[in-house]
Amino acid sequence: MPRYNCDRCPKGFMTEARLTVHKLEEHDVDDRIKCNACKKSFNSKYVLQNHIQNFHKLGKRFKCEFCDFETYGCGSIYKHMFKHKTVKDNQCRFCKKAFKRKGTLIVHERIHTKDKCKVCGVCGKTFVQRISGKAPRAPKFYLRDGDFKKEGDAYLCTRCDKRYYKVFSLRFHVKTKHYKIPRFICQYCPKEFMTQAPLTVHKLEDHNIDDRFKCNACKGTFNTKVQLRKHINNFHMLGEKYKCDFCDYESFSFEGPKVKPKPEYYTRTADDRYDCNHCDKTFVSQPLVSQHYRFVHQKKRPRERKCPHCDARVPGYLRAYHLEEAHGIPAPKCGVCNKKFRYPCHVVQHQKKVHMGEKTVACEICSKSFFNNLSLRLHMVTHSTEKKFKCGQCEREFRWENNLKDHMKIHTGDKRYVCVVCEKAFVQKSTLKQHVMRNHRGLDVALK
Repeated sequence: MPRYNCDRCPKGFMTEARLTVHKLEEHDVDDRIKCNACKKSFNSKYVLQNHIQNFHKLGKRFKCEFCDFETYGCGSIYKHMFKHKTVKDNQCRFCKKAFKRKGTLIVHERIHTKDKCKVCGVCGKTFVQRISGKAPRAPKFYLRDGDFKKEGDAYLCTRCDKRYYKVFSLRFHVKTKHYKIPRFICQYCPKEFMTQAPLTVHKLEDHNIDDRFKCNACKGTFNTKVQLRKHINNFHMLGEKYKCDFCDYESFSFEGPKVKPKPEYYTRTADDRYDCNHCDKTFVSQPLVSQHYRFVHQKKRPRERKCPHCDARVPGYLRAYHLEEAHGIPAPKCGVCNKKFRYPCHVVQHQKKVHMGEKTVACEICSKSFFNNLSLRLHMVTHSTEKKFKCGQCEREFRWENNLKDHMKIHTGDKRYVCVVCEKAFVQKSTLKQHVMRNHRGLDVALK
């Protein structure tokens, strides 16, 4: 006998959720109750009240009698109390095995009654318990003595000389990169994967199964419960608040101390520039000075990444060329000027900056707008009277480093700009232009 009847047609349903779905699909009526804080909908006032008390923490606080655990939901405190329970008072009537929870006893007795109520959505095979249909977990991987060596607080991989400061990071690196042991196995087919993300994509594409964990507040999806819990605590600010011991900074996420030492190959100046400690070069950002140190002083090649379509490894700046030449995949291209880029995100950034003229930051002095903070930082030099770049021979000062480099050619005698008519050489291109305008006016002279 149905408990819930539709007030617009004679249909009846056993649950209120099915009645709500029926009204939405058949009658296009949404009479659910909405939460004023997060706009989530509920079928009854009772469910909404539980949501407000537990999720938004506006209800009664329950505290554990044996430890410091506190919660806003009575169901959560009931589940927590089983951690302190030591008596197994729920006994199986077939094999006399005892359990703490009555629900665990009910599931266990299905083994004796052969009640196979769990059905596989792919092949239709039935199981007694939900865990019966899952693939067995792979054995834990242990590091061997020859896989690493310890240098102070760091762990050094003996195969590729990579340095790690946490044991689990080294173990994951050795297991996946050198031993090629997959971490995740699909429970619906024998395929294996190194990480959780390709396994999730495989389930969606091949089996049409989405078993990701969904956030009830923003509908975000996550591969694991740990990721979902961190998202709720940090993004929705429902976790514990951490405060800095030295200033007023507060955060909902906690990260341990940075045990990785600060790089010693550069020095950050007061004007947010980065000086290389091995030469006299200066850079505007930390990635640029790191790249300079890696390529120039360490003599390392650009980092190569694996092609998604073959086993070839190519550097980032050759990725688009490799995909186009080897696999016939066209490089991401701007539809306005046909300029090619490595990644689609670079195309979007190019179109916003060049063709759309998007400007997100403004100068506080002259109100002139710019595309990003880097362009604004370069513009702020025009408002400064300080000339930080000084010539070591004539003590002349310049605002820009490029102007100093052009000036130094006068002292070194680097005359690379040559007139094609009289073969007279000049240090700067501007001086060559003046020479052509004065002495060769009327002649079609190409500047080299």
